[in-house]
Amino acid sequence: MYFFLKIYSFILRLSPQFIVKFNEYFIYSLLFHFIKIRRELVDKNLSIAFPTLSAKERYLISKKCYKFFSKEMVDLIKGSFWKDTSRVQFENIQELEKALELNRGVLLVGGHLGAFDKAFASIKKKGHKISGVAYEQNNKGSDRYFKNIRENFFTKQLYRGDDLKEILHLLKKNEIVVLLSDQNARHKGIDVNFFGYPCSTFSGAAVLHKRTGAPILCFDIIKQNQEYWTSFKKINEENNRDIASVVQEYTFAIEESIKKDPSQYFWFHNRWRV
Repeated sequence: MYFFLKIYSFILRLSPQFIVKFNEYFIYSLLFHFIKIRRELVDKNLSIAFPTLSAKERYLISKKCYKFFSKEMVDLIKGSFWKDTSRVQFENIQELEKALELNRGVLLVGGHLGAFDKAFASIKKKGHKISGVAYEQNNKGSDRYFKNIRENFFTKQLYRGDDLKEILHLLKKNEIVVLLSDQNARHKGIDVNFFGYPCSTFSGAAVLHKRTGAPILCFDIIKQNQEYWTSFKKINEENNRDIASVVQEYTFAIEESIKKDPSQYFWFHNRWRV
């Protein structure tokens, strides 16, 4: 898979724009109309999160979702998006810069919403050191390929389950560590509400905050027309708050971000136990 993606990337970079667009449409059509991969799960998740939506409204959001991520997938496979981040705009980058002034590092928490890799590349272009914690993919070849791309803007790409000392070392050097905290953590997480239903959520950001004092910022990136708008929100840092309260707050922040444009959220995870 690694060499296939390398060759496919090379072809995409040499191709005229109409060929790239054709690839985006082909992938969307294959996944949404023909294979229908996870279509039922996406509809189920939308019905849980937005119970007042009609079946037609859920269908239209699903369709836009598959189109959005098909385009972003092609962009990621091309592997050159990090060189030009001019279309990424920041609404309040000063929130991130103020957090870094504390010299404790920053825990940047978000969900699988929008073109998040473009946000990370743009933060690096602003002169900040940033690393991320990810799930290791089952396919070793594709995991290696996408890890190589992200290491163009990440200081390090870590995996869940790696030695905690790595993250502590990055925070000690006042770097930004990204934790996407919207997947089902199963027995490893804390139950909090997400769109009104309990679900197991990773508490790593809250635990690290309690241990190091590193501030937690939630972020999102939403595409509007041809630009990607990134914003930050600081999470309450009162010392007497327990881990579950902090996890609930950043889960609510992720939920509010998704509501900005549900079609840009990755609904393909089995998030709830309902």
